[in-house]
Amino acid sequence: GLKPLGDNGGSFAQVFTIPPVIENVINGRLTFSLGDIAELRTPCTNIIGGLMGELENEAVILSAHYDHLGVYKGEIYPGANDNASGVGCVLDVTRRLVREGKIPKRSIIIAFWSAEEMGFVGSGAFIKEPTFPLDRVKAVINVDTVGNGMIGNFVTWSEGENIALQAIREGAKASGASALPGSNQGHNSDHLSFFRKGIPSVTLIARDWLTLNHTSQDNLSLVKGEQVKAAAEVVYEAVRRLAF
Repeated sequence: GLKPLGDNGGSFAQVFTIPPVIENVINGRLTFSLGDIAELRTPCTNIIGGLMGELENEAVILSAHYDHLGVYKGEIYPGANDNASGVGCVLDVTRRLVREGKIPKRSIIIAFWSAEEMGFVGSGAFIKEPTFPLDRVKAVINVDTVGNGMIGNFVTWSEGENIALQAIREGAKASGASALPGSNQGHNSDHLSFFRKGIPSVTLIARDWLTLNHTSQDNLSLVKGEQVKAAAEVVYEAVRRLAF
């Protein structure tokens, strides 16, 4: 039910390239950093579509990253919580909005970023070469690692007060959840790419997101369906406040 908004407007895919990665284990967590940018690069893909609204020049982005860590020393790192839970949340909200059939005032752009684990490379690639004008984007809600912990217990990452953060706060209140400002402990997510361009942005994340994060134990047993559903309710209410 979405309009393709990838490369040339005829595809959902936006293709970019990444250099090799350097793998590091820090405090038991596997992490990536960028390798030599002069070496052979690998294609990656963002997935972008839109529920088009009445106002041509205003949009809200709802996003999640869909990459994870792959296989390291023979072990699979499933990334069920980080970030299949966020992708599932965004898909649930998207299906609900499409099923309701109401045309929003602002277009709702659904984006799934790749290469987040390398330092927000996918969302950064979109910022560098946007597939539609960036000045149309009035707010960004990003969803990352929302599947574990106490049901309805979330925190927000943002750089100061903004309309995206306010919408999430109101969405949490309306759905009976909690979304208080949280310390990111030096970590971050794709909302940061947009903040750096002056666009109001926020990431919704489970308060206990760091549990088994970036380990081979981040599998389906870590993810609670009720928690993903609670996140979807918060995000749905927030998007309605921003787009309708």
